[in-house]
Amino acid sequence: MQSSSLLQALVLSIYITRGVYALPAPSEARNVTARAPAASGPTIPLEWEGIGSIPRIAVPIGSGKTFQMVADTGSASFWVLSQSAAAQLTPARNGLDPTSNTVPNSAWDTSYGDGSLKVEGVIAKAPVTFAGQTSPDLPVGVVNSPGVFPSVTFLKVPYDGVFGFRPGTGPDADTKITTPFRAMVASKKIAPITGWKYPTSSSKGEITLGWVNPADFKAGTQVEVTSGSTEMWTATISSIKVADRVVQLAQPEVTALLDTGTFILRVPPTESIPLLSLIPGFQNLRGKMTIPCDMNAVVSFTIGGKVLTVQGSDLVGAPVSGAKCKPAVEEDASLDAGGWILGSTILHNWHLVFDETTTDTPKIQIAQASA
Repeated sequence: MQSSSLLQALVLSIYITRGVYALPAPSEARNVTARAPAASGPTIPLEWEGIGSIPRIAVPIGSGKTFQMVADTGSASFWVLSQSAAAQLTPARNGLDPTSNTVPNSAWDTSYGDGSLKVEGVIAKAPVTFAGQTSPDLPVGVVNSPGVFPSVTFLKVPYDGVFGFRPGTGPDADTKITTPFRAMVASKKIAPITGWKYPTSSSKGEITLGWVNPADFKAGTQVEVTSGSTEMWTATISSIKVADRVVQLAQPEVTALLDTGTFILRVPPTESIPLLSLIPGFQNLRGKMTIPCDMNAVVSFTIGGKVLTVQGSDLVGAPVSGAKCKPAVEEDASLDAGGWILGSTILHNWHLVFDETTTDTPKIQIAQASA
């Protein structure tokens, strides 16, 4: 178990099959903002505690409770802890009592990561408020066996559940539950578009639903690509640089999963060193890699012909000793060559638009986020 990855340690993300990374993600000249159906619309606050954490949204569910839920573009899950499971955890968390509203014969379980991590629960019906609208009787996954969810120590917020924003329509294949966002899209209340802006020291974070807020990104920096998968948000990276030095990989391109539910950068075996070795002061002592804690070299990713930058400090992880720190980059043996997972340490630098207006060719717009 890797405690630094939501995909493996939080059991919150859908298992990523190897075939995903073989799919191309060609760029297109069109701009997703031109297809947005409205100049304004529903918005929900997006909270994020900074490097080393993952974003969350607050969702009122049941009677008088608001659940802090992981906002996860890597899954289609919609579940919260049961009241009994939440009562056993420290610190205290919100839980939902499913006993009076459980759907008969609705037990479900699903495995994540390499298949060894499992979440089990039932489906209950409860009032859910999302984007200012309350559904009085919405199916909600209620987890009685949360796996390793409560044992992950790096989380700065006691999350109560997961709200997935993976592409697709209808219920999640494993849990048979439809997220409130998908339900709103199905009922034609909003267009199938979300815009993601992480909070900064000077601005609030938000997810726009059915529209794109141009104030959330720097004009002229945006690029649109077609997702390489209809089941995951993936984009092709044609070049990666550290301080203008090209990262030399065996594969000519990287297919990257954009996963807000992972907080670091995850790469296949042997692909971390080509990246990290370009950082001045990098050391690799018998497999224990460190970088300077004050690393500030700009890292850039070329996507759809547009260069998008990341602060070098975002690749700095926990301190080791003195001025040496672990890199916020981990190798993942489950990934094929050229298949990377960009977590929130990378994604918070950018404004992200996920557009399913055309379901067979979902689009992604990426831009430098506004300050």
